[in-house]
Formats: sequence, C-alpha cells, structure tokens
Amino acid sequence: MAVTSVKGKAEIVKLGGAVEQRNAYKAGGVDTIYAGDLIRINSSGAIDLAESASAGAVHGIALEANAASAVTLPVILFSDDTIVSIPCIDQLEPEELTKSESYTLDVSTAKKQAVTLVTTNGVATVVDYADTGVPWTDRYDAFDQDSGTDNNRVLVRFKTTVLDGFAAAAS
Repeated sequence: MAVTSVKGKAEIVKLGGAVEQRNAYKAGGVDTIYAGDLIRINSSGAIDLAESASAGAVHGIALEANAASAVTLPVILFSDDTIVSIPCIDQLEPEELTKSESYTLDVSTAKKQAVTLVTTNGVATVVDYADTGVPWTDRYDAFDQDSGTDNNRVLVRFKTTVLDGFAAAAS
C-alpha cells in the first residue's frame, strides 16, 4: 500500500454526536501528531496515531500538533454517526470500495492517512462517495472528487465497536 499521491487529510463532514475535548488527553510520546491526523486513545489514556485495523483503531481527529510527549492536545472524539471524508490510497478509486463495507486504513505516515481496499478487520465503513450529489463549482475550481479517479475521497464512519475499543500504547 502506498500514500505517495494522497493529498489532504481526513476532514469531518458531519459532526453528529462527536465532542471536542481540549484538556483531557496528552500525546503518547511515540508518534508525532499533526493537526488533522486520525488518532486513537491508547490503553494508557494517551493519544497515539490511529491504527490501521481492529477495535480501538480510531477514536477521533487531532486539532493541533504535538511539540513533545505528554503535551495536552485538543481533539474531537467521534461518535458512530460522525461522517469523515478521507482519501483512498494510491491506485484506488472510490468506486472500487463497496458502500456499507468496512476497510482498513493506511496510517504508515502521520502526514498522509488513507483508506485501503482491505476488509479484514476493517474500521472505516464507507457511507458514500464524495462526488455523490455534489456537482458544484467552488471558488477555486470545479469540484473534482470523481469517484472514478485514483486517490479521491470517500465518506466513512466508524462503528461503535471500533470507537469503544482500546489498543495498547504504542511502543
């Protein structure tokens, strides 16, 4: 899997029941976290980068970067009705993903996270393609999230079983 051509980070499209937490969680210290990174709360109660698969892989999104370990970071913690826009990995078109199926993430680098074609232990459930029903022109250019183009975005949510789990602290 590769994320060389991935542009942009995950973005919240529908907040749903998500909540902002400003003073509750500290960076775990192992991962460098950037604003917009998908994150998880590890079994020690600290923030690490999201995992690719399984329960506890994703809990929310970072609102700021960490300068050092043990720095308190503001995050938004997802609920199961929060919808997130995320790019696909290299050589993967959104239309190759099946709606309502759960896929793993590529989180191999903090600056680029994307959804993969792997369904085993998937965590990101595809809700829709970014281009469905949104053929508008924005202030910069025409909307270009064609679901037949590599690296374009899908809309996903994270099920309660993923959000309720906790993975071990990164080592």
